[in-house]
Amino acid sequence: MEKYIPCSRHTLANRLCKTASFAPDQERQFKSFCEILMAYLHHEAQKQLETMKEAYAHFDPNLDTTLYPTLDRAGKQQAAQTLADTLENILRKSNFTKFARETIELSLKQSSLIPVTTDVNFNDYERILIYYRGDEKKEVVIKNFSAKKRLW
Repeated sequence: MEKYIPCSRHTLANRLCKTASFAPDQERQFKSFCEILMAYLHHEAQKQLETMKEAYAHFDPNLDTTLYPTLDRAGKQQAAQTLADTLENILRKSNFTKFARETIELSLKQSSLIPVTTDVNFNDYERILIYYRGDEKKEVVIKNFSAKKRLW
């Protein structure tokens, strides 16, 4: 499974060269291989971006829709599916974790740092994608001042 590596490709290649103790010629060959690999990965990422742009174009309210053919309901559903699937694939490969629907529903019932009540009708959405990366818990003290403050 592919995963996100939190350093530049040059840093990674240099560290691998030092760890492997390559001879100068081997190091040059390895770095050349890394450049070819990065060009390939860049090409694949660009293909995914273009796939998402093409799928989103049928829903973009700011785009001149005469550039794209009008899709029937099945075509729009396929475009939406392609967009969501491609985005989910990218998020998974980037170490993001998907929130389960049960977790989302539970979090809407619990109190949060900001006292805002949110009511979501999940039936209004065909698909909900909420992802996160990292997990940090800390205790926060919120001071409540009774003085009114004007925010505008």
